Amino acid sequence: MKSVARQYFWWPGLDKDIEEFGKRCLTCRSSAHLRDKAALVKFKEAERPFERVHIDVLGPFKGKVYLIIVDAYSKWPEIVEMVGGADTNNTIEKLRKCFARNAPHESTGETPAQRMFGRRLRTRFDLLNKPKVEEAADRQTEHFTGGREMEFSEGETVLVRDYRDPGKPRWELAVIKGKPGSRTYICQPLSDPELEWKRHTDQIIKREISEKKMLRT
Repeated sequence: MKSVARQYFWWPGLDKDIEEFGKRCLTCRSSAHLRDKAALVKFKEAERPFERVHIDVLGPFKGKVYLIIVDAYSKWPEIVEMVGGADTNNTIEKLRKCFARNAPHESTGETPAQRMFGRRLRTRFDLLNKPKVEEAADRQTEHFTGGREMEFSEGETVLVRDYRDPGKPRWELAVIKGKPGSRTYICQPLSDPELEWKRHTDQIIKREISEKKMLRT
């Protein structure tokens, strides 16, 4: 915006005036790019397989939905096709099967697969040198580029990322309804109060415009 303006106009403080106008312009902020990432909040490093897992749902992709399960210790991925949908009962069933096969049993301290075959099953990760837990944590922090510290209050009106049109994500006005995690918020879009979106801090920005200013613009 500033580079275009400089082609036709100039006055003292032009850049600052345009920046301030952009902060007050709801249309400008609705079309803005994603801000810098929030500062990294690290989990406690896992010390054994399947001590902690990360899960997410992928899809629909070519008409199918997949459950992605990643072991935090080994980074081993499990990908399961969710035939019948990704509802709660189906997800629990798939997770139980995965844990029963790979997780160390409480009474034996070994996985069922290891007890069955009398040895630890070889995986592609055995070709790699297992890094020390501390070294892995240091590398993760070293290569992380985020640093934005931002907190939002319940009831606050903000702009959140709207992915209803995946090809053209925009910023949508929403109200903060809750905070289930240290970097996660429940947001209710003003355009449809029946909806609730879970958004990471990186997908939320301050509104930075008062109701009076918005009415004037």
